[in-house]
Amino acid sequence: MRKIIIFCPFRERFEPIGGSPIRIKGYVLGFMKENIDFFFMSKKKPEYINDNIFLPFNLKNYYNKLFLIHNILFHFWYAKPIVFILKIFLLLNPKIKNLTRLLPDKLIITHQENSICYFLFLYYKIDFVYDIHGILTIQQEYTNTMNSYARFWFQIRLKHESFLFNDILYANCINESMRAYITNKLSFKGNTFFAPDGFLDIKKIFDNTYPKINDLRNKYFRPGRKVILFFGEFKFFGGVHLLVETFSKMVKHDKSIFLILIGTGQMEKTVRINLLKNQLEKYYVHIPKVHYNLLKDYMELSDAIVIPDIDNVYNKMIPHIKLFDCLASGKPFVLPNFQINIEILKRLPNNAILFNPDSIDDMANKIKIAFTKEKKIYTDSDRKKFMDFSYEKFAKNLIAQLELVF
Repeated sequence: MRKIIIFCPFRERFEPIGGSPIRIKGYVLGFMKENIDFFFMSKKKPEYINDNIFLPFNLKNYYNKLFLIHNILFHFWYAKPIVFILKIFLLLNPKIKNLTRLLPDKLIITHQENSICYFLFLYYKIDFVYDIHGILTIQQEYTNTMNSYARFWFQIRLKHESFLFNDILYANCINESMRAYITNKLSFKGNTFFAPDGFLDIKKIFDNTYPKINDLRNKYFRPGRKVILFFGEFKFFGGVHLLVETFSKMVKHDKSIFLILIGTGQMEKTVRINLLKNQLEKYYVHIPKVHYNLLKDYMELSDAIVIPDIDNVYNKMIPHIKLFDCLASGKPFVLPNFQINIEILKRLPNNAILFNPDSIDDMANKIKIAFTKEKKIYTDSDRKKFMDFSYEKFAKNLIAQLELVF
């Protein structure tokens, strides 16, 4: 197989505090475990990457916008003069020019930002595998809270995505549903490789040490208090606003409930306004950021963890990465009854409670049930079941798929 370059051109943060950096870390560590010959190329070096396999690639973020515009205009004959000027300007940058010499005999796996690889594909037919972290076509709820500038660039990315899937040859899909969507809806005709999400570190599932738990209990524990936990980005389709609406109704009848919100994002203002409107300042805390290694302590503190995803095509297609964190914790957690969630839960020991995503009343009822449940303690016999959903195993399977083609 060709030497692999894992390419994250515009990403600067790799701490596993969200879906994308967790996925990147999981597959990179899996590749390391299999002793695959690869380089990691990005602006900054993740702490888990050795110096000898890191290739720095520090390009200003505005270049991404130039690549996006170029790649769209490339498909219109009347824009040829502008395309030519943009191409010359982009290739004047020695870092970009160097890619045309470095990458042709390599296999590039690009995460999230794909504009540079698409540019190189259009002119130099350089093969790359696009690792799909999201599909803008079915994530348009993002635009609900955007200003006009952000909405404009969302539409540019949306147009870029449609051309990209129509042209490129290879993509990593999380599951069969994603493969079917990009094939049927986005005219993708290339090869797909299956690269699901899973558990980042199986050992942590069986590690019952919580270095900060006493500090957290001193800070948040009260006799009789019942703690609801949400963690993740405050996205519209992530449903945090629906959880806050549910929580607001629950607190009216039960003042012992306390909500911990961890994260930031587009719905942050909406969430804050709702909580203030209902005068709930004493009944919640908002923590913008928690290191991933400490997240398990917050889960251990909680009585019910909630994944309040809204009912839309994207959430029905792609399981939330935080599902695996909840499973690993053993704590009771509440999530929508999407078929994709049910299929995973069937194969793993769990402490999950499913709710109807169309009903905040049902969410509230299932949270109340979670309050009555104990933490699930996993046994050694559960370990193999979890290993079947580890990034380590998925990385090994992905390598086998790539070797058949490259």
